[in-house]
Amino acid sequence: GYRAVFARLEELIRAAGGDIRLGVTVERIEPRPGGGLVVAHDQRREAFDKVIFTSPVSVLQHVAGRELVGVANGQGGVEYLGVVCGVLVTRKPLVPYYIVNIADGRIPFTGVIGMSNLVSPQELAGYHLTYLPKYVLSDDPFLRQTDDELRRVFGEGLRVMFPDLDAAGIQSLHVNRAFKVQPLQVLNYSTLVPRVTTRHEDFFVLNTAQFVNATLNNNEVARAVDEFLSDYGDRLEGHALAAGAPAARQAPRLRGSTVGHT
Repeated sequence: GYRAVFARLEELIRAAGGDIRLGVTVERIEPRPGGGLVVAHDQRREAFDKVIFTSPVSVLQHVAGRELVGVANGQGGVEYLGVVCGVLVTRKPLVPYYIVNIADGRIPFTGVIGMSNLVSPQELAGYHLTYLPKYVLSDDPFLRQTDDELRRVFGEGLRVMFPDLDAAGIQSLHVNRAFKVQPLQVLNYSTLVPRVTTRHEDFFVLNTAQFVNATLNNNEVARAVDEFLSDYGDRLEGHALAAGAPAARQAPRLRGSTVGHT
């Protein structure tokens, strides 16, 4: 699946002297006297020259004070979609396609993603990988079911769709979940998005709520990051602000959205 992408990204980060920490709970972000910021997490406080914040706006408002960021609410709240994704490992491919969208209420997942039709089986030790995603609102009880219960539910759905699927041909069925994957882009979504303005020269905001008139996919993410680096790369490298440049600034421009929307 995405292992090759993540492995290469990790390699580049570590080669540049970066450190990757997983399972960290950020509790507060505050200005540091003399420049930079202090990040409080897991009963520790660490100083950083710059911080790029990528979580949803609701989390931003919880961990960053008003001295760092201003949020002007839109005409309503932004709902986020969560996802429960079954990861099926089999000895034979489940479908001959990359994506099969499902509109059958009997099936507990909304698609069958045949990753092995896109990724070489050599990367999967000869097995075949299929994703079974189920997108729901971020507060849906489905997200809080146990892994065993979700395996049972997804297994029943598989038997409905593929009655000839032999249990002996299934190597494993894993369950992954994320509570806030992407905003739910409803009608007039651009009027709902809060307007975010950073107030500290070392604090930046870039998140998926900025994707207006675009779906969340790898190309959009890469494009957003490229535009962000084009706008702010010199500041991230530690270059001095241009003479007369304002300290307060809005979030980066993104195609199809108004400057400052996040």
